[in-house]
Amino acid sequence: MNQSGNVTSPPFAFIFNGSNISAAILVALQIILNLVGNIMVVVCFYQFHHLRTKCNYFIISLSLADICVALFAMPFWLVLQLTEDMERDYLHIISPAVYRFWSSMDILVGTASITNLAAVSFDRQLAITSPFRYQSILTHNRVIVVIIATWIYSIIITSGRVIGNQEFLREKYIPLVVTFGCFLPLFSMIVMYTRIYFVARSQAVRLGNYSRDIKAAKTIAIVIGTFLVCWLPFFLITLSVYLLLCCRPHVYRPELIPALRAVKWMAYLNSCLNPIIYTCLNRPYRRAFHQMFKSCFRGKNYDGSNNRSSNYVSEYQRPVEHNGDLTKLTKEPDNSSETVEYKKQNAKVTLMNGSSQGHGV
Repeated sequence: MNQSGNVTSPPFAFIFNGSNISAAILVALQIILNLVGNIMVVVCFYQFHHLRTKCNYFIISLSLADICVALFAMPFWLVLQLTEDMERDYLHIISPAVYRFWSSMDILVGTASITNLAAVSFDRQLAITSPFRYQSILTHNRVIVVIIATWIYSIIITSGRVIGNQEFLREKYIPLVVTFGCFLPLFSMIVMYTRIYFVARSQAVRLGNYSRDIKAAKTIAIVIGTFLVCWLPFFLITLSVYLLLCCRPHVYRPELIPALRAVKWMAYLNSCLNPIIYTCLNRPYRRAFHQMFKSCFRGKNYDGSNNRSSNYVSEYQRPVEHNGDLTKLTKEPDNSSETVEYKKQNAKVTLMNGSSQGHGV
């Protein structure tokens, strides 16, 4: 509680009106969707050996970050939807120490999710722009190093919230988080996916198949567009509130509360959409989901290492060996049904899975 002389601020109170309940239900649905989607990604990665590619290690790191969002950040935000005065209770619900823990975890897991998205884009552009050197450049150990680096980067950004004094938090911390937690990863993603698009476009022009160019553009637009729609409003509103409080620190603006609720909900929505964008749009992961559901409904345990899974490995790894090399799309005619089918799969998977192995981008 805040104290001013002998006067203390009243404890927070729950208000179960229609607006608060609706907001809490939306957050609860997000938690459920987040956990279901991301846990499915992790389970499939563990169960199906052919999914254990280098890119999918980045996907698992992203899924774990999003699971942490659902476990450590969103429940506290759900409780805040039901309080009497969000502006005051945002700081004083239960205790300032609990709020400090939540805000630190919120920054940590949110930044980890964003930086893992940037790591995925780095992996894909490397596979597309340097297909013959991809295996030697990005070894298994280097994949682990990059993943660890993304989490260390997030911890460093969060450390300012933990060890910074009030003056630092009030005057400098929010601009630093917005810059290094959003704008820098966003800039890197735009650069990486722009390079991917131009490579895909040049290959489509050379092969005379502009449908691939359109498909690549749509996929990249989904990735960048989803990130912008979900995260950019939150960081812009946060920065605007920061500037407003710097100019007029003692002015209470209750009209900002609905806006803060909406943009925070959109930011959390990104963790629910990531499993759809980065796995469900990818054929090998879709097949893995299908097999997992079928085995669950039939009451059978599916072994990801059996013969049928080996067939998936063969089909999946053919384009992986070229790591997105679109020049490997053979143009020589071949009338055998097996070769024709392979060419179709290679053409589709190389552009979509090759340019986005393991996550459909």
